[in-house]
Amino acid sequence: MNTLQKILVPTDFSPESIQGLSMAVGLASKTSAKVYLLHVIDIPTPKDIDELEITHLDMLTEKDLQNPEKIYLMKLLKETKIKINELKKQFPEANISDHVSFDRITHQINYFVEKYQIHLIVMGSKGMNKNDSFLLGSNAEKVIRTAKVPVLTVKREVKDVNIKHICFASDFKQVPITAIEVIKKIQKIYQTTIHLVKIITPNNFELSSVTRNTIKQFAEEYALDNYTINFYNYYTEYEGILSFAQEMNVDMIVMTTQGNTGLIRVLMGSIAEDVAYIKY
Repeated sequence: MNTLQKILVPTDFSPESIQGLSMAVGLASKTSAKVYLLHVIDIPTPKDIDELEITHLDMLTEKDLQNPEKIYLMKLLKETKIKINELKKQFPEANISDHVSFDRITHQINYFVEKYQIHLIVMGSKGMNKNDSFLLGSNAEKVIRTAKVPVLTVKREVKDVNIKHICFASDFKQVPITAIEVIKKIQKIYQTTIHLVKIITPNNFELSSVTRNTIKQFAEEYALDNYTINFYNYYTEYEGILSFAQEMNVDMIVMTTQGNTGLIRVLMGSIAEDVAYIKY
């Protein structure tokens, strides 16, 4: 299983996005993965430019230098290169490939995932205030909803990646295989315990025996090891997930979105507003 061999980290150079890079580097150190660091400049580009990357700075021709639009882009690229080089110096041991793209942020991230066959997106987050930078507001939500690969959002500074307990909250029906593969890979690396849980609310009541059997069949179907079976009663699913995760003191929450992609969250502090903001 080649999961986690290619990890994408979008960055806007904020402290939160650097937290995401730190997490990605920690995972990569255990899997020998390559980290793709992507900065997206949200401006239109000339029609004859499909993609400009930092590694292509020296490829601009003399004719290009007569084009004011391209001169401006080259200036932006040079400024970005300085920032990225400074950022990479913080992780000298990591295999980081850096890239700069233009145009709409979510479009470029999804394009990049497909082009480079990315296995996991890692993004920093401090919450979902819509006035925050692109990684922290509505664009992060769009990435999570539209991404075709699992998205890991990091909510704290990561100095030592050591994931011992994962909460996997689901109804255990039509779970995307990509999310399961990532969980199993993380479990293998860190000897993690997976806490499988279904939140039972007044609107989706079912017998405990039915819930237990559904989760057990799911675990057997995907050959899961070192897991617990749980059903947790609460008023709403989101609040129930948070309450259960806090009681179990887990390091990660794994959920799936309506788009049927995996969403992985690293916990810290009050995650209620963070999870509630995303409409799964």
